[in-house]
Amino acid sequence: MIKSAMMKTTDVTDNIGSPILDEKNSLASYFAMGAGHVNAAKATDPGLVYDIKSSEYLSYLCGLGYNASMINKITGVPFKSKTNGVVTERRVTNIGDANSKY
Repeated sequence: MIKSAMMKTTDVTDNIGSPILDEKNSLASYFAMGAGHVNAAKATDPGLVYDIKSSEYLSYLCGLGYNASMINKITGVPFKSKTNGVVTERRVTNIGDANSKY
């Protein structure tokens, strides 16, 4: 859950408030910067967090239409893709205020 809290509470600006830039000094895409700049203060109160295992991401990719070969290239993990659909269950934990509404 720590990883989820840190990734959910990142900033897309640097430490002086400017947008994060890529190696060409252009606005960075999410592929270039990942989740963003870690904001430790926000991570102490992230609200809902996901306790997810890496194996759950494989089923998610399958559900998006990636086949076993594509998933293997992305992850390096052998995976037998299900072709008839996938049911993905997400469980979240509220570690914020008990009266929070989402």
